[in-house]
Amino acid sequence: DAWKEELEAFCGSTGFEGLEVVSSRVEGDRGWVEFVASLSKSGKPALMTEHSEFQRVEGRWLYLYGLDSN
Repeated sequence: DAWKEELEAFCGSTGFEGLEVVSSRVEGDRGWVEFVASLSKSGKPALMTEHSEFQRVEGRWLYLYGLDSN
């Protein structure tokens, strides 16, 4: 319940303005993406960068995890 409330508060105060894919690569059924997301947090501009890993399962890409690049 606490995680749900925290997530709802984040979503309520954060606007997603844009996304730039910096790099991506695929090796078989594994994929990696580095991106920069432009946000507005409580009306102030912010950036979020992440290196994400994906796994292809039955033809669909599933998000495994991401590491914050900041």
